[in-house]
Amino acid sequence: MNQDNLYSKHIQKAKLLYRQEKYQEAFTEFESLSKEFPDKAEPISYCGRSIAAMGDTVYAMGYFLKALELEPENAELYYYIGHCLVNAGQNYSAIDKFRKALEIDPDNLSVLSALGKLYLDIDNYHEAIKILSKAITIKPSLAVNQSNLAVALSSAGRHDEAIKHANKGIKLAPDEAYGYYVLGVIHLELGNQTEAKKYFSKAIDINSMSGSIYYAYVSVKKITQDDYPMIRKMEHILDKSMPSAMRKEVLFALAKAYDDLNEPEKAINYISKGSMLVHYDGDPKEHTRYI
Repeated sequence: MNQDNLYSKHIQKAKLLYRQEKYQEAFTEFESLSKEFPDKAEPISYCGRSIAAMGDTVYAMGYFLKALELEPENAELYYYIGHCLVNAGQNYSAIDKFRKALEIDPDNLSVLSALGKLYLDIDNYHEAIKILSKAITIKPSLAVNQSNLAVALSSAGRHDEAIKHANKGIKLAPDEAYGYYVLGVIHLELGNQTEAKKYFSKAIDINSMSGSIYYAYVSVKKITQDDYPMIRKMEHILDKSMPSAMRKEVLFALAKAYDDLNEPEKAINYISKGSMLVHYDGDPKEHTRYI
């Protein structure tokens, strides 16, 4: 068997393990291939993808950077590096990588979706609208982009358009909580608290682990004794593993709930724990301009 056939056989075996979510086994195969064929970027890239799938994006980024040395015009590698940077809290560096990916492949849907969401996260709504609108032109059936565009439009004051895209998101993915959460946020911005509460409640019914939905829910009403089941649910999910950003939102939601219930000691306890998880990752000059 010649070298090309040998490589093809082993890379397919490793990719099958990866698709089966056997990431540690896949990593072992890809790493072996990368040593046997050091001039090929693909197994090195998949080493990074396997490590990232196991949760270590910092370690994974080293593989992506190494693969990039072999294929400096590979848009996919810039995309993966961008994701690693997002997970490390380096949003502005991530934007540079996503932008570089788009220079190479302007219609890459994965990159457009990720960059649009990132602009949304840093409150750059106008760029988010531009990028997500392009993504939707390429693939209008992707529910998350419809919902994210709705958030950006609403934040820019274009509420009628926002509601239209939010409803499209729900229609495309009726069993996903995010679309209902987005529509709730839009109604909250419009002052329609009853409608907002309805959509937040629906979102919680679908996904009981979302901190942002709980935070949104407690913001639209004064919490009363009738809401103790919801409070118990929030306290229960704190025992589970979750990203710090999500935990922060649950803690702040509980603080607001107990403040409404006139239980200041519990409210202070939760807001103190939540405050310990606050991390500002912005460009100070951009933040100053925004303020």
